[in-house]
Amino acid sequence: MLKLSRVILLLLAVFAIAALPQQVSATAKNCLFYEPGVVTVKGQLHRGVSTWMLELEKPVCIEGHEGDKTGSIYPTMDEVKTIIFWSRKDESADKYMEYLNKDVVVSGTLHHKSSDSGVGQIMIMVSDIAIAKPGDPAAAH
Repeated sequence: MLKLSRVILLLLAVFAIAALPQQVSATAKNCLFYEPGVVTVKGQLHRGVSTWMLELEKPVCIEGHEGDKTGSIYPTMDEVKTIIFWSRKDESADKYMEYLNKDVVVSGTLHHKSSDSGVGQIMIMVSDIAIAKPGDPAAAH
């Protein structure tokens, strides 16, 4: 009888551990990463009042990290649906006009910008943009 109760306790412990929520790493979830690595995302390009915005084809997650020498913090972000274009000051505001309201594939480095409201924005420093083709992946790193 004592042996049977030990087996039952062992089984209960195994089931209890199996029922605990599992933490999945960003790599396992296939998350994108902040700079310096280059990522590629797919979506439709729109123009705001003073910015270009990419509405992603599928939401993505972005793995956070401590940051650099400046003390910047790059938070983990889940379900990112919009990415703001971060243009260099010498770029023309109309540089992306030919891609307006079209499905595009964009490559570049991701950055995080804190806002006054406390909600962060994800920005991409664009290195390449092209019209999307059938079969282009929604996101890659």
